[in-house]
Amino acid sequence: MANPSTIPKGNVSGNWALSVTLSPAAIGATTTSEQTFTVPGVQLGDLVDVYSNSAAQIGIVLGNARASAANTIAIQFANVSNGTITPTPSTVYNVGITRPENTVNNVSNLTQIT
Repeated sequence: MANPSTIPKGNVSGNWALSVTLSPAAIGATTTSEQTFTVPGVQLGDLVDVYSNSAAQIGIVLGNARASAANTIAIQFANVSNGTITPTPSTVYNVGITRPENTVNNVSNLTQIT
């Protein structure tokens, strides 16, 4: 193997930890809402993890996070209460970005590890 880093087995070409200030919109009672935010440098195919940097807000749950377009992440917020809730504005979120080395059409070529 001349260059094993190009074998599509989940190799990572970059990993970044960011602190991003976000102000999500209101979320209706007992619903979920996917909201998008600008994060410069994010690319389609990047893997995204998001964590609130402050105490959990009662009734709000963070769900799936993904790169929805270049420079844009989408975060799913769930409101598990019986009333509309607006997540605390200007909250700092920790965003982890992992960029797979091997992608085709902006989709990772990850295969099962053997």
